[in-house]
Amino acid sequence: MIVRGYGSAWACLALGVVCSAQARAQNVGESLVAPDLPLQYDRGRNESVLDRPRPEYEALGLRLGSFTLFPRLDSEVGFSDNVYAVKSPRTSDGYVAFAPRATLSNNDIRYSLDVSAGYAGRRYFSESQRDENTWFAGANGRFDANSSLSLSARLRASRAVEPRTSAAVPLTASEPVQYRQNEAGATINFTGGKTRGQLTFDYNGFTFASVRTFAGTVLDQSSRNRDVYRGGGRGEISISADTSVFVQLGYEKSDYRTPLALGVPNRTSEQLRALVGASFDVTSLIRGALSAGYVRRSYNAAIYPDISGWAAEGRIQYFVSPLTTVTLNLRRTVEDASFQDTSGFFATSANLRADHELLRNLLLYAQAGYEIDTYQGRGATVPDVKVWRLGAGARYFMNRTIGIGVSYAHDSRTSNAVANAYTENRGLISLILQR
Repeated sequence: MIVRGYGSAWACLALGVVCSAQARAQNVGESLVAPDLPLQYDRGRNESVLDRPRPEYEALGLRLGSFTLFPRLDSEVGFSDNVYAVKSPRTSDGYVAFAPRATLSNNDIRYSLDVSAGYAGRRYFSESQRDENTWFAGANGRFDANSSLSLSARLRASRAVEPRTSAAVPLTASEPVQYRQNEAGATINFTGGKTRGQLTFDYNGFTFASVRTFAGTVLDQSSRNRDVYRGGGRGEISISADTSVFVQLGYEKSDYRTPLALGVPNRTSEQLRALVGASFDVTSLIRGALSAGYVRRSYNAAIYPDISGWAAEGRIQYFVSPLTTVTLNLRRTVEDASFQDTSGFFATSANLRADHELLRNLLLYAQAGYEIDTYQGRGATVPDVKVWRLGAGARYFMNRTIGIGVSYAHDSRTSNAVANAYTENRGLISLILQR
């Protein structure tokens, strides 16, 4: 979806962090590849705290003929009591971050085009090997052929950092795990009477950089480089004014470019997923979508056992009052492992978040998330990993140009293996300047 006017500064602050230019902020339950068909449930009735427009605080941009330029600078000062995310020894440090970005949007009604680019840098006061340099550049377009048919496409190139809580991050890495990602995709949306549908196709290519270990050696991560091809479709039919049911099918092929090690094949695989669900927007209290089904990932190499089981995806919003929204996100999906003796794992997660509008330009939030990564196949020696995340913060916009945010977050990762466990507390103050 293409967001206009860059009132999206609210959505960025809603994540409790500066809207960094390098990549999407990741919460519990998110993976490197975004869902190919995000759940749809908005029927134009209920409106969450974060969805509510606040035109008096939205950036106006700079008119350039038939386009509008939205420049923006995000900056933050933060602190972590465990910058290396390890059990021990714990190292505390502060940092500064800055993320300039710009988006150029057209002003046409029938079609839309957004071109954006940005950079994000993070500099630690003492632990300079944790410094980050990331960037992105991309374009999104949409064309409405008629009232029933629309086409959209996207292109994006980026350099991003993998979250330390990810089960795929090497435990011995002392530096941030940085990777290049190239994305391309297209989606067709169509409606007719009580039915609507979507078809989508996309490509994601990943190239991981080598990282330095705590021992001072260099860890080659080229065995994680891969190309992911996906295709999917969803068909939906309304059974009442506020409820519809849908069927969703998806195919994914992960093609690794190099062997895992000398004489050891990599985890090239194919995946099929089928979901059945319902979307609803009932009364003035609740809206959302829930789906459940089956997923199977088959690996080309016989040394990796196939993975199959139930899959799920859901999002429910409860409107406690016009000023308070509670959102629950659920997900169960398959991810590839980074250990030689296992094929992959099921990542099952839930994230609960409450947003409250104390003032029209002052939003408060609190959230809690939990994820358990359950390894499959022969990797009996690989322990399950459990991740807890807690957070709270506030966002305040002084006017169209200046916004301020404060947040606190706590991460806890537990495992049967002591080396996999750690806790981290983070705090930050952020400043947004936009035009």
